[in-house]
Amino acid sequence: MKMIAQEIGGFDEIYLYAEDNTLSPEDYKWYHSFFRLRAGAEEVTLSVCPITVSGRLETIEKIDFTNTSAFQMVK
Repeated sequence: MKMIAQEIGGFDEIYLYAEDNTLSPEDYKWYHSFFRLRAGAEEVTLSVCPITVSGRLETIEKIDFTNTSAFQMVK
């Protein structure tokens, strides 16, 4: 995800929880799939593999990285 965010560009911060060596093993288990993007005052936290209550995959809205028609260059 970090490489994709860097390729898109325009982010002031790209934070991957999986790279945070201060997380406890339990926190890592729950948050390793999360990443945070910040551009100016706007910040969003996303997960590439959300955990569901049931443990089963549900319909989850995701970014389609194969469809680049909606991507815009951010300067």
